[in-house]
Amino acid sequence: MIRYRRTLDGVVFLLATASTCALAGCGASDDGGGTQGLNTGGYPSGGAPAGTTGGAPVASGGVQSGSGGVAVNTGGLPPASGGAAPGSGGALPSGGTPATGAVTGSGGAPPASGGAPPGTGATPGTGGTPSAVDPTTGKLIPPEAGKGLQISTATFTVNPGQEIFRCYHTTLPANTEIDVSRFESVMSKGSHHFILYRADTDTTPSGTLTNSGCTLGFDQRWVYTSGSPYNYLDMPKDVAMVLDANQKVVFDMHYINTTSEPITAQVVLNIDYAQGNFQKAAALVSFNRSIAIPPNGQQTVQGDCTPGPGAKFFLMSTHTHRRGVLATITRKNSSGQLVGDPIVKTTDWEHPSVGEWMQEPFETFATGEKFQYSCQFQNDRNATTFVGSSADTNEMCMAVTYYFPDTAGGSCN
Repeated sequence: MIRYRRTLDGVVFLLATASTCALAGCGASDDGGGTQGLNTGGYPSGGAPAGTTGGAPVASGGVQSGSGGVAVNTGGLPPASGGAAPGSGGALPSGGTPATGAVTGSGGAPPASGGAPPGTGATPGTGGTPSAVDPTTGKLIPPEAGKGLQISTATFTVNPGQEIFRCYHTTLPANTEIDVSRFESVMSKGSHHFILYRADTDTTPSGTLTNSGCTLGFDQRWVYTSGSPYNYLDMPKDVAMVLDANQKVVFDMHYINTTSEPITAQVVLNIDYAQGNFQKAAALVSFNRSIAIPPNGQQTVQGDCTPGPGAKFFLMSTHTHRRGVLATITRKNSSGQLVGDPIVKTTDWEHPSVGEWMQEPFETFATGEKFQYSCQFQNDRNATTFVGSSADTNEMCMAVTYYFPDTAGGSCN
């Protein structure tokens, strides 16, 4: 079943813990061409080609990506039909986590019954799960005691005209394994995206906010990402993402202030617990590094992903920046021929289409079949546009897919 959802600010990153084929990272670039390392904490410079194991270390003191390249730049799903963003600031509800960056493990009010984010067209989460955003205040309500936890980052200021990255270090307050059925997040005004990473070897004290990004690479450490002021990611019934007890995590936050007033920025994340027995989910994601769109010209880049035996896909989407005019995911048979209409087709980069299958039959592939992802670009600049993290001067081409069981695996090129 294909459903079409819309983001609130134009960028979709759909990811969670993974076993993808993507590289360790992509490089931000300037008008001069070539990758130029981190864009003040954005994507890492260089990186191994998609499908390789490991990947190159990130630039500028970043953390070496782990073995087993995987993951995409995704996280939760955007709300449907272009719902408007929650109120400015994304502050926590009364009695919740302090704005200085503490963690709420239990307690608080139960999720709002059927509540949706403020604004026209916002809807509850996948499968009818009520939104935990208070429709009056725009604040994210903590999960009910014993049913989940809420994390809030420390606040920071983004001055007019600034594009900045910040890294928030914390530890999940759970002494046992965390089995996640749903991620839900609110970012304050000015957000571009945030990425939640596992950070098992992080030595920075919990609660620390550092003045740079904390990109760890597109690998199995990627947990969840949002490119919308409000976002969520639900698992199908009896499927869950798994995090360790006392899991160390980092929030890689990207903010752009296009207003004339300072913005107080913060990210608030809810994690809902799965109940009963479940199968583990993973992500199969590809990141294309061959983007070099000529000045005022066009370019199409593409690649293939090979699903592992028995993989059942429940989400598929694409990601480009604003020069992407067409992005597709299409089935490919064992003879290398494209088969049928695209599984996912997007002509509006701000509102990417999402293929969604939350119950049987899920999207499956026969032995020898693949899926091809393709992105077509139109450059409106007088300079070559390269792959990179800047939403203004760089481009991306990604296939973002989720499947279970995680043991099925897969690879991309």
